[in-house]
Amino acid sequence: MGGDKMGSKSPEVEKLKEITKQIFMRCKVVSSQESMNLFGVDTGLAEMKKLLDLEMNNSNDDVVHFVGIVGMCGIGKTTLAEAVYDNILYQFWENSCFLRIGKKDPVFLQRQLLSTLLGEKFIEIYNEKEGAELIKSRLSVRKVLIVLDGIENKTQLENLAGSFDWFGPKSRIIITTRNKGLFRQSNYRNKIKEYNVELLSNENASFLFCKYALGDGDCDEHLKGLCDEIVRNIGGLPLALKEFALFLHGKSKNIWEEQLESLRKARNKRLLNILKLCFDGLEEASQQVFLDLACFFHGSAQDKMVRVLESLDYDEPHTEIQMLSDSFLIEVTQGNIFIPNFIQAPGQQIERNATNRTRVWI
Repeated sequence: MGGDKMGSKSPEVEKLKEITKQIFMRCKVVSSQESMNLFGVDTGLAEMKKLLDLEMNNSNDDVVHFVGIVGMCGIGKTTLAEAVYDNILYQFWENSCFLRIGKKDPVFLQRQLLSTLLGEKFIEIYNEKEGAELIKSRLSVRKVLIVLDGIENKTQLENLAGSFDWFGPKSRIIITTRNKGLFRQSNYRNKIKEYNVELLSNENASFLFCKYALGDGDCDEHLKGLCDEIVRNIGGLPLALKEFALFLHGKSKNIWEEQLESLRKARNKRLLNILKLCFDGLEEASQQVFLDLACFFHGSAQDKMVRVLESLDYDEPHTEIQMLSDSFLIEVTQGNIFIPNFIQAPGQQIERNATNRTRVWI
């Protein structure tokens, strides 16, 4: 057959590759969105896209955007970050990295970030300072999409994304954290946009729980009634709902009733384990303040609570209360401190399980 032969690096081939990538990514996005819409993630996705400001009519905007996804443990920060990443990945393609932080070594994370974005297998970094300097020097001219999932403290953030000028024009950096106080640091204050992940609505909570607990088949009508009771006691925390549902799937009615009763008595191990994820991340003083609040002072006035903590020889009562609020373990509303029941109940259980209990209440 006749015709012109095009080389692998010709403009036509490169354009075809780009079109293929975009078609692939958009198909992937449609597929993922169909499942996300079931649980209300679509609302968060829409809001995040606004905050990231990636509309085509802003294509001349060279600004680097940092956006934080904040919320308590198990509320769906990672799920939302994954949805956003999949949805906008086609605009960055190779220049993208989803980095799960956890308790990993900071130098390992710096190497992983650079290796993924630069396509280089071996990146030599010997300490955190050198790694930070290398990230800035190598990425400051690149348009990148980075998700830092599970940032816990200021040092982690500064080692990986210390400043906006570390990244090239039009870059987007997404940070998930359960500590919104991080964004009050001097180099980030009033510069990072925030999206606060809310608890699921009753409708979405029930839908999520029933999907995993009952599946698509027929089931005992009594179990459907128990679903409402269990969801009412758990609240709208996605991780707790899913874990309970997966455990109860296929179990007998007696086990369902036992689990519901344990929730009512605030002694359910699964809810306790989820709260422990947040509790264990606190400093010792913050843990003790949280237990005092959970056991004795739910609904107390903040100024009264400060005086009580001072009398108990806490050095920084205002700071401790702010840290617990930033970690979404308490709510300060109109000068009063409140703790949601699904947090207070397992908090009291932590004290009951303590080897040397120091708190007793009726």
